[in-house]
Amino acid sequence: MDNATLAGTFASILRLETEPVAVKLHASREDLPRRPLPFPVNICQLISMARHQGRQASGVPERMVCAIGAACLGLVETPPAFRDGSAAVGRYVASREAGEAFFRNTFKLGDSGARHQAVSVAPLAIPSSNRRSARACSARNARSSSAMRPARYSSPGT
Repeated sequence: MDNATLAGTFASILRLETEPVAVKLHASREDLPRRPLPFPVNICQLISMARHQGRQASGVPERMVCAIGAACLGLVETPPAFRDGSAAVGRYVASREAGEAFFRNTFKLGDSGARHQAVSVAPLAIPSSNRRSARACSARNARSSSAMRPARYSSPGT
């Protein structure tokens, strides 16, 4: 089954409101299909760009602004505050013990150390053979990096 058919099947069965996304973890940065975004980002933003805008994007650990997202993907080792639960205290839970249980229920590849050097995301329907190389996209990324920054939205009526 090709990617476009698979994406259509997922969208139909799951009744998705946006496009399904492909996520690939890379052991080496040299394997990235395009250069990483030149500004800080988190995995949720990368996935959202693929889902809502149909864009392909790549990220690397030092530009990830969400430690738990980077740890879930194995881009970084899970920080101690997430292992012992203290990162959740006050925001999500009342105690360190509850925080530890909270994070124990989150699968994190980073629990066994940093395992990947990069992540790439793209709409699933784009065939992997059509995904451009980093060299082919570097000039385009340089020109459009400001256009790819997260937009600031105002509330209706303002």
